[in-house]
Amino acid sequence: MAVSNHRVSPLYDIQRWHSRIDARCTTYSPTGRSIAITLRLGKGTLVTLIGTYYQDNPAAHKEATDSEWQWLAQAATRAMGPHHFVVMGGDFNTYGPNPLDRSAPTPRSGPSNDIGIAFQQWTQSIGLVSSFRHHHPSIQRHTYARNNTAVALDDIYISARTAHKVGASGIWLHTIHSSDHAGTPYMALDLCPGDHTPSRLTGVKPIRVLNTRTLAKADIASFGVHTSKLLREGQLPPTHPRTLP
Repeated sequence: MAVSNHRVSPLYDIQRWHSRIDARCTTYSPTGRSIAITLRLGKGTLVTLIGTYYQDNPAAHKEATDSEWQWLAQAATRAMGPHHFVVMGGDFNTYGPNPLDRSAPTPRSGPSNDIGIAFQQWTQSIGLVSSFRHHHPSIQRHTYARNNTAVALDDIYISARTAHKVGASGIWLHTIHSSDHAGTPYMALDLCPGDHTPSRLTGVKPIRVLNTRTLAKADIASFGVHTSKLLREGQLPPTHPRTLP
């Protein structure tokens, strides 16, 4: 996900995912700081991906923060079907009261602590859990550091009922663009068989389709003989075409 001062945008492999995006369900928040897109996985599973970039210092911009939270809640709660889950990630510019999400020589300020508690209650109310905390409940972390204070402003949340799909979660200590943050959260999902999107080869012509379940051994053997004959006669293209000089 790429962010700027005025717009947030997801990046994806166009060959793999473009045909799986439901363009009718792609929406931006009024501020342009949040986006929701819906992908089809496999034959019956939907995932709503939400990216967001919160207002700096949410405690000082309570009205704008509440408005963005309301839009995000509506986007998340629309995905309530049994085979529809939510993944929401971004720079939230705040964090919950878990002491493992903050390292500092001084206590957290009152307004910051209050907005952190409200943030935690808000994520719980819309059925989301931190993918990192689900996978690493007792590990200290941070994604932003300044003046000896390190905090976890960035995270990836997932529907609580789907958290078992989180196969890996962590913080990548690099970034694809310039940033004042110290790390980028990542998450990998272990999909069920029905969630998988099959890959399709392009530019490949099958030589023959054979249903081996209905054939006798002699018929299967004849297929091997037939294929060998085609190879000897040069009627099949080589597996690795010759490179032209």
